[in-house]
Amino acid sequence: MLKPEEARRPWTVSELARQIQAEPQPRRSGCGMGDVSGKVLPKLALLGTPRFGGTISSRYFVPSTCHAAHAATGATCVAAACCIPGSVAHALVAAQQGSARIVVIEHPAGKLETTVQLRGGSATPV
Repeated sequence: MLKPEEARRPWTVSELARQIQAEPQPRRSGCGMGDVSGKVLPKLALLGTPRFGGTISSRYFVPSTCHAAHAATGATCVAAACCIPGSVAHALVAAQQGSARIVVIEHPAGKLETTVQLRGGSATPV
């Protein structure tokens, strides 16, 4: 777990990957996954405000290295989270209206555009 003073300093992607891998296995296993040693679980995304005209910036870890771009399954999850009021992702994005929302995810290799279709026109807050 990062200490507050560590969170304030700039980190390289490799340093973050090492920090994630160094977390004790019970914290990394989360969500009742059991022992995830030697598996590509859990998958984590670090989210931030966009810098190049996208909706959100994301770095996707599988689990101890940063994905060269962004996995489609991870992009689906990040895009959906951007549309759920109360989520960390939603707090980082500009408000969109309507039932079809375009979410452009910035990643190390460029951008990935996704469309989220909301049932009933809105998402349930977390």
